[in-house]
Amino acid sequence: MARFFFEWVETGLRLQRESLQRRKRDVRGTVLIYDLKGVTRQQLDLRGIRVLASFIRTGQQHYPENLDRAIVINAPALFAVPWSIIQRVVSQRTRHRVTVRRDGGRDALLELMSPEHLDRVLRSVDTELGPGTSHPAA
Repeated sequence: MARFFFEWVETGLRLQRESLQRRKRDVRGTVLIYDLKGVTRQQLDLRGIRVLASFIRTGQQHYPENLDRAIVINAPALFAVPWSIIQRVVSQRTRHRVTVRRDGGRDALLELMSPEHLDRVLRSVDTELGPGTSHPAA
């Protein structure tokens, strides 16, 4: 799991550098969107919470300035307990960059991108999920 995390973050950093070279402007950092639609109580057990907390701690230790924002959308009510535990292991700075939404978070996402860009992103997600699948933020 740790190897996947490091490869994922390093790929994001490479894409940021490429964007900087193409556009000649700095990229603010990474925006992470976690869609928890369909997450069950079993997936939010102590082991799952530990894995998520480990990823967050690793990100804070090795990539402290890379996280611009994290938006958790479609968070079920039962996510409140794991989130309260996770908040204890992350820095205040990181906590302030995280938004947890019970809905599809369209208004929060529109603060970060234009409606056209958001619609393109959601269409690409729908394409990856399969035909007829609609994304809850749409």
